[in-house]
Amino acid sequence: MATLERAIEIAHEAHAKDKPRRNGEPYVAHPMRVMEKARKLGYPVRVLIVCALHDVPENNEDWQLERLRAEGYEDEVLVPLDHVTRREGEEWSDYIHRVAQNQEATMVKELDMEDNLEDDPTEKQVRKYGEAALVLARMRAIYN
Repeated sequence: MATLERAIEIAHEAHAKDKPRRNGEPYVAHPMRVMEKARKLGYPVRVLIVCALHDVPENNEDWQLERLRAEGYEDEVLVPLDHVTRREGEEWSDYIHRVAQNQEATMVKELDMEDNLEDDPTEKQVRKYGEAALVLARMRAIYN
């Protein structure tokens, strides 16, 4: 069944073999924190689901959008999830512009970058995310 609880289970399963984050915690802690930040902001459940799953298709070949659709997730989740999933070989700037074309994807990406910046970011990450935040803000004004 396509619920938030199932999305959390999928995230745990999909990230079980991922290497730990730089701070040593299991990778799955990151999407769970992003989801909790979204919950505290009062975002709708569909956005919480995207938060929980936001790194799943990018990091796990077994959990692509088709399989998530088979689990019962519909376009209200899959479209923003697709926008927030970086494609292999995709340039960062192209990716950020694609994220910005979807309001929910933008909301998730902003929380994702915020959480990544709280995990002892590199100077390159700080610069990259700062530039991305400006693009997302500008593009939000255009698309929304």
